[in-house]
Amino acid sequence: MRLDPNDKQKIYRVINSEDGINGTWWSFEKPPESEDIWRSDMAVLNNFSGGGAFVEVEIPPPEYMLVGKAGPQRSEYDPNKALPGGGIQIYLPQSNYPAPSIPNIQQRVQETGGFRYTPWNAEANALKSVRGGSKIDECEK
Repeated sequence: MRLDPNDKQKIYRVINSEDGINGTWWSFEKPPESEDIWRSDMAVLNNFSGGGAFVEVEIPPPEYMLVGKAGPQRSEYDPNKALPGGGIQIYLPQSNYPAPSIPNIQQRVQETGGFRYTPWNAEANALKSVRGGSKIDECEK
């Protein structure tokens, strides 16, 4: 994949905690609506990530980057089962380890909105009352 050096690119990373922003595996797309699609396409086992939040950053093309399809991951409990993978992922090596693979990552995350819930962990709006068609005061008698 060839990127124009003047173009900035938005990339996304699903994380467990704030420490996860320093990771090397990213995506060009926001997380899908359901966790099972994300886990299947990106072959993310439960012990790799809880997937509770994600971050979006905008970066210039990095000096080094690998882009390709996620490979399958076998279940550690049943060797006959696997997450198939196939989703497009980005690998940004940490060329100056232990420095993050994206310089100024904390600032970049804040500039693009900070930490967000994944769609499958989004806050629910529980303010809507539920009524079964009865009078509002019938239980108070």
